[in-house]
Amino acid sequence: MLVRVRRPRLSDGNAVWELVRRAESLEPGGEHALPPLVQHFADTSLVAEVEGRLVGFVGGYRPPTNRPSLFIWQIDVEPALHRQGLGTALLHALIQCPGCAGVEYLEATVDSSNLAAKRLFEGFARDLDATCELIADSSSNPLQSMQHEREDLLRIGPIRIENVMKLERPHETL
Repeated sequence: MLVRVRRPRLSDGNAVWELVRRAESLEPGGEHALPPLVQHFADTSLVAEVEGRLVGFVGGYRPPTNRPSLFIWQIDVEPALHRQGLGTALLHALIQCPGCAGVEYLEATVDSSNLAAKRLFEGFARDLDATCELIADSSSNPLQSMQHEREDLLRIGPIRIENVMKLERPHETL
């Protein structure tokens, strides 16, 4: 299977929404927010496609008050392709994008019960010989809705570009 990884375009917005919907990982109403987010954060996001069909997405941004960090706000892979390394390949490719130059830390929130996502980020940290630590959980956050599962904030780093480059993955041939 040949996987092509590239920057997203505005026209990918609906396909990204469909992927996220199938993965059941975004709040209702996200179909309106996702297409512009894909365009606004194209420098720090990637899509993966097989034979022209979108099968993976990772979206991130660099917080204005914390430029050495990259916050991953969404990562999804086509359910039929889970456990094949595509999520990891997307993270490796993303951290090498020009929009991520100078990134020292990767941060993400993960539902407390989402073991697959935790394993993804922990494995990525191991690949880079970096730490993956729990920075905070939302149990003390007054804005956390009682209807939503608790989310943990993970932080991976420090990320050294030499570790990224030596582990370059052949994502084009997954």
